[in-house]
Amino acid sequence: MKSEPLPAWQPPEAFGEYRLLQPLGRGAMGEVYLAHDTVLDRLVAVKFIAGVAPDEVQRERFRTEARAIARVQHPNVVGIHRVGEVKDRPYLVSEFLRGQSLDRLPRPLPWTRVLELGVGLAKGLAAAHRQGVLHRDLKPANALLTEDGQVKLLDFGVAKLLDVAMAVHPPEAPRAVPLEGEATVDVPGTVDTSRRTATIAVPEPSANTERSTPGSRPRTMDVVQRTVTSLPLPPEQLLGPAELLSTGRIGTPLYMAPEVWRGEPATVRSDLFSLGVLLYELCGGPTPGPLAETPPRPRTFEPLDAAVPGVDAAFAAVLARCLAHDPFARFESADALREALESIASRRATPALAPPRPRWLRVTRVLALPGLAVAILLGGDWWGDRSRRVDAEQAMASAAAIVDEGQALDARIEALRTEAFTAFDTDRFTEALPLWGQALELGAKQARRYQDASELLEAARTRVGRGTNPTLDQRVAEVLLQRILIAERDRDFRTRTALTQHLEALDPSGTTSRKLTAPVRMELDSDPPGAAIQVETFASQPGGPPRWSEPRAFDTTPMTSGLTLEPGSHRLTFTLPGRPPVRYPVLLTRGETFQAKVSIPEHVPDGYVYVPPGRFLYGSGNDESVRRTRPIHQLATGAFLIARHEVTYADWLAWLRELPASERDTRRPRGTNYFGTIELRPAKDGTWTFHLEHEGVSYQAREGEPLRYQDRTLRAEQDWRRFPVSGISWEDARAYIAWLDATGRVPRARLCTELEWERAARGADDRDYPHGPTLAPDDANFDATYGRKPGAFGPDAVGSHPASDSPFGVADLSGNVWEWLVTDTNGAPAYGGGSFYQDALTARAVNHGTGEPRTRFPFIGMRVCASVH
Repeated sequence: MKSEPLPAWQPPEAFGEYRLLQPLGRGAMGEVYLAHDTVLDRLVAVKFIAGVAPDEVQRERFRTEARAIARVQHPNVVGIHRVGEVKDRPYLVSEFLRGQSLDRLPRPLPWTRVLELGVGLAKGLAAAHRQGVLHRDLKPANALLTEDGQVKLLDFGVAKLLDVAMAVHPPEAPRAVPLEGEATVDVPGTVDTSRRTATIAVPEPSANTERSTPGSRPRTMDVVQRTVTSLPLPPEQLLGPAELLSTGRIGTPLYMAPEVWRGEPATVRSDLFSLGVLLYELCGGPTPGPLAETPPRPRTFEPLDAAVPGVDAAFAAVLARCLAHDPFARFESADALREALESIASRRATPALAPPRPRWLRVTRVLALPGLAVAILLGGDWWGDRSRRVDAEQAMASAAAIVDEGQALDARIEALRTEAFTAFDTDRFTEALPLWGQALELGAKQARRYQDASELLEAARTRVGRGTNPTLDQRVAEVLLQRILIAERDRDFRTRTALTQHLEALDPSGTTSRKLTAPVRMELDSDPPGAAIQVETFASQPGGPPRWSEPRAFDTTPMTSGLTLEPGSHRLTFTLPGRPPVRYPVLLTRGETFQAKVSIPEHVPDGYVYVPPGRFLYGSGNDESVRRTRPIHQLATGAFLIARHEVTYADWLAWLRELPASERDTRRPRGTNYFGTIELRPAKDGTWTFHLEHEGVSYQAREGEPLRYQDRTLRAEQDWRRFPVSGISWEDARAYIAWLDATGRVPRARLCTELEWERAARGADDRDYPHGPTLAPDDANFDATYGRKPGAFGPDAVGSHPASDSPFGVADLSGNVWEWLVTDTNGAPAYGGGSFYQDALTARAVNHGTGEPRTRFPFIGMRVCASVH
């Protein structure tokens, strides 16, 4: 059964401040419509770009290219007013100009007229090149001669946009004839040595379309016939636009520079070649077809002054230079070409004096001026105020519709994020990744809608005057605030900072911007009550990374005073006489009421830290392009104990000596890999020797003897028994904690889960390291600590780097040795923390790995956690 074709994409009749009136044409790039800008009451052209990839990276690339094109503002370039997206289809809004494209002019044109056109086109081209934008598809159909005689370049850089749009789509089949409405002189057909002529139907606005009623349905277009002439192309060269783009050839073959046809990148000089072909053709010169694939040979252009009698030799020489096969033989810039053309024009210019105006006209003008001034004084202010008010109201109405579209996405985005996080947290990554991708795509779409609304409102605010319409000013600020919140959700901190600064600038009273720092009401209690609370704030320091502030007294539990804290990262410390103090890091969100009741234990084992139940940020906050684990989101843990330090060799030896001799050798630390070897070797007298070997450097130290590192000036001599034990397997670690629990040394001892370990390391916020966002060489023991010298690599005594203590006061969670953990989903082996032999990125709190139960590495050790009643 034959399947029905998919319905063609149809744009909405109205979107934002634009209302479509009628189609103007369609082609490889998409469709062009005449539209009414209801805010500024003007006609515009809206081009909907076809085939843009659904991938957000490609869409952002499209938007980046489009913004670059929109920055090109010049009298000889059709201006882009706006870039946006509607119904997942990008669009460009540009000037609507009445005139005709150069391919519709009768040929040949007088060379003097072509010279005038060339000067204007070179000016427009130079303006774009100064903005870093290439045209890539210069041809007569992409230049317009307006009704007032000015020449303007169309579709600047749009061929590059089509390249972006089709980046992930397969090439289309070759197209035998131009699409309706596409202005081109490439008329493929059967091979013929003579020049060929074809007639193409092109939509033309009918006489009654210049002022359509807003809200009316798009009308049909009158069709006119136009005739174009060119040399034919061989069949093997008849390429559709997708084929050209897929091979790196962006543009129209007849006007394409030889190097671009060969697949080399487009440059300023390739644009100049295309402009040369355009001007040469307008003069009536015979234009040879593009190069064949093989063998590569130059296109030969007959000298214009020989092909067309009467053409100025200097002008012909300028075009010959533009048409040089070697790019470096052409003009170096469009400005250089403009100067050459203007030099020819100046030689031919003859000054003309304007005829004097009749005396009666001069007198009438003088007499009319006082009356005009009176009229302006009496009625100008009233009419201007009304016009500005209407402008603001229309802009706010249009923006409200756009904001409604953005708000409608809220529930779906949050549902997708929640579903994705649940899948990530249960290690169902194959389910989580598509859900997360959908959430990101919808979030980006929502951000764009709010940006569209914001730009619309701010444009209106500029037109009506800043501060003249308080309602409009407030609406601008409110939409900016929503954009800031979206940037926070999406962790786009650069955008958030820029938008916040912008909001503060346009909201000097702080009415809206104060909402970003709305205080947090604190409702705290403790069990037992009566605990004194101190607070520290994690904040940036002048000239350095963020650090905890000095502690300050806050209140006593239970809190009844209604005290508040500013949003951000804080550390509360609950102190009750006769009990150990409890640290409670918390990340507070603006405007919330934070409630917590903290249990203060009677006793905490020596060397351990009590972590109360609480929330924290878990996962990676990195940009999506580099994130390798679950995205950051809020989770919580229950209460637990965690050892302040890693298990040391002294701790391990105490256990080994209690084991039967047969098991003692099985549990002996020993590990070898690409680093080298670390192991404990037994001596006949019952003592043990620490052995480390790396790149030909060997260290040995018996019990009671210090280990002396070469190539170190800091911590060169240490008691190796205080090193963290390493070279142990996950099964060894589990056997050790079982012994701690069974003997009552640490009741309910166990390995830490990944969530517990990361909360102990981070506290509550999204810091990369236990002490903040950066890791300096002496903050922890990692590869840069001792200059990466072979004789300096090795563990340090636990607690040697207090600068990197975590918000809970736990030491060495970055560097020294990796620590065995268990996954939260199935209790499988995992590890985290980095080591003395690996870099700072590896030592981030978010960096976990999975391992094998029996694997022993020279830089993996352990830390003990314990459950609380």
